[in-house]
Amino acid sequence: MSDRVLSSMSSGASLPPLPPMPAIAGDGIESNGLLSPRVQLALIIGAPVVLGTGLCLYYYYYRHKPDDKGSDRKGNSTKPKTIANNEPNLEDPLQRAIHVKNLGNKFFKDMKYREAIDCYTKAIRECPTNKEEELATFYQNRAACHEMLKMYEEVIDDCDKAVEHNKRYIKALVRRAKAYESLGDMSSALFNITAVCILEQFGNQPNLLMTDRLLREQSKLKAKALFRTRSPRLPSEHFIAHYFMSYSNDPILKSCEPKDIINHLETLRLKQNESNKSLQEFLLLNGTLEILKGNIESGEKELEKLINLDDCEIDIKVNALIKLGTIKVQEIGREDSFNLALECFERAIKLNDKNPDIYLHRAQIYLLSERVEDAYKDLELCCQLNDTFASAFAQKLYVQFRCGVRYNDDSTTNKALKGFETAIKKFSESSELFSLYAQALMEKGNFEKAEEYFSKAIEKDPKDGNLYVHKGILFLNSSNDVDKAIKLLEEGKTADPTCQFAYEMLGSIAVQKGFLADGIAHFDCALDLAQTELDCAHLYSLRDAAEAQQKATKLLDIELPSNL
Repeated sequence: MSDRVLSSMSSGASLPPLPPMPAIAGDGIESNGLLSPRVQLALIIGAPVVLGTGLCLYYYYYRHKPDDKGSDRKGNSTKPKTIANNEPNLEDPLQRAIHVKNLGNKFFKDMKYREAIDCYTKAIRECPTNKEEELATFYQNRAACHEMLKMYEEVIDDCDKAVEHNKRYIKALVRRAKAYESLGDMSSALFNITAVCILEQFGNQPNLLMTDRLLREQSKLKAKALFRTRSPRLPSEHFIAHYFMSYSNDPILKSCEPKDIINHLETLRLKQNESNKSLQEFLLLNGTLEILKGNIESGEKELEKLINLDDCEIDIKVNALIKLGTIKVQEIGREDSFNLALECFERAIKLNDKNPDIYLHRAQIYLLSERVEDAYKDLELCCQLNDTFASAFAQKLYVQFRCGVRYNDDSTTNKALKGFETAIKKFSESSELFSLYAQALMEKGNFEKAEEYFSKAIEKDPKDGNLYVHKGILFLNSSNDVDKAIKLLEEGKTADPTCQFAYEMLGSIAVQKGFLADGIAHFDCALDLAQTELDCAHLYSLRDAAEAQQKATKLLDIELPSNL
């Protein structure tokens, strides 16, 4: 099972929660309260944010309403000083500016935006240049008018001026973010809204939702662009061998061992014209390896060509359909990707409903779409069809454990844990079984025993870098021992220099320690190793969140504290 799928299932296999962000000194900006540590981490490393409803009308009003407060950000009155007849003292430039601004507010309320713009422009001209707060308000109010007229470049210009006069002006930063988004500049929009979230101490749900949306949209676009331009390359031999071992009935493995896959492809390339069987095996293996290179389109074409052969053997066609379905679910930007993937599995079932590999790999599709119960049913069926398939038992027991956790059902979680003990006796050489058992133990808080089984997993497969990463996560969760975790992550990189997960976790730790530049560098390394567009999108969301924070803290002239 992929680490991406595991992370979507497991609440325990993650970095420890962050403490609340401290209040930011200066300006007296009010906060809506501290956000939960989980969502603070979501902004920092780009995880999705789930928000409630009922905030849309408030947010619309908040976005468009010009400033017309009775006090400034330091609590001092900004109401016009009046003379005896309660009229503003129009001999004072500041009072004249405030008077005209108030007229502009009335025009804005009546939706006479161009008249309001004239008033705010006059207020800006009248206002003394040393009145920073007032000038910031006048520019921000004029930006609100331009926004209503959809004059987004003017919105940005006015917000730039407002932020020059008050760099922590939340309304101006929000408005500028929205304007940049309307113009398609997602990066600038993300930077501005990230600054807002930092100032609000991660306490405004609509702004967090906007941040999450921008991260998702930008990361998908960047992932697609990367896959269009990068040179395809094979992952490590260890990764390839593990990939083929996730099938109990792969026709290729009837002809060669997993460690000989690359050499076997060259043999089949030479023999593909000698027999129909050799051609089918060549198309299947070449298509599979093209997909593993990240050359998805080419791999899909090979598999489609194979599937459409009139005399294609059933076992080969079923295996091709499984691989095709598995990759289709990772196509970003297609709303029907899950349905297309499931259609491939249905076609495979019609050809041979007794092939256990269908149900193992369809279960992972279900897990990605959070259909955990359906995943468990498929894994159970897979184990019934092949009771010697260690990977299927390991994944079934872990999903069973997660179901128990999800529904607060201790009897189910305990049954899964006992099942692991039994399965380990039967499959004593399965590193995957040891590792998933260790992850379940970690989630239950049994850290000592979890460490024992992670160590056993590494003994079984010392070249699997991911195992070192999971053991490192254990030390973060159990004792917050960052140094020990980092040491294990580095060992994972040594064991497998192509271990994307190790670089991803090193980046996440660096970000939480406040070393944003180091975090970005690690995420870049992980991106260079990523094999799927889906993984790239995930990594870009982490990288871009860190980069946005780096720019925002520089703008705000603050430092975020270490959370580790």
